[in-house]
Amino acid sequence: MPVLSRRLSRPMSRLVPGVRRLLARRPWIYWMIVVIVAGLIALLVSNALAEVRHERATWGETTSVQVAIAEIGPGDLIAPLVETRTVPIAMAPPAAVGSVASGATARQQVGIGEIVVGTDIGLGEGPLALMPTDWLAISVDDSSSATFGVGDHAVVLATGSVIAPDAIIIEVLADGVVIGVPADDAPDVAEMVAQRLAVIALRNG
Repeated sequence: MPVLSRRLSRPMSRLVPGVRRLLARRPWIYWMIVVIVAGLIALLVSNALAEVRHERATWGETTSVQVAIAEIGPGDLIAPLVETRTVPIAMAPPAAVGSVASGATARQQVGIGEIVVGTDIGLGEGPLALMPTDWLAISVDDSSSATFGVGDHAVVLATGSVIAPDAIIIEVLADGVVIGVPADDAPDVAEMVAQRLAVIALRNG
């Protein structure tokens, strides 16, 4: 191997001085090489920029959305916890909101980096903002209220049956909770509450 290495290095040692002498006698060759290399670099940059422009064009138009920059919980003021970002329309949910009122509160959990949509925002103020507009709020005495949290999804049970399959905890009291239920279920829930037969059970989403 050392012998082969020496044999290969000899032609190279002769070639480099020869190239230097050639460029010294004919400087136009050097500048031609410089121009060619510069042209190749410019071509590569141009192709890269064209590819970027093409990628942007495939996304289409952009739109402004509100993105959570911190964890948002039910009942939280949304405005301090979001920022406006521009995203391709193809990436924005159909119900994405472009702005948030200063007093708007969250109806449900929104994670960091998530785009805020209309259903995340309560339409009222305070606890009532957690409920859809056609729901009613009912106070329920419950000694286990400490286990509940605002925004928790629940069901209402009574006499061995489910009388309200969809309910939301909108306020936690010292000895009970205030729940939101659909208007159609409200009469049955109110009757069971009055008879102290209503039981609140949490559900997972």
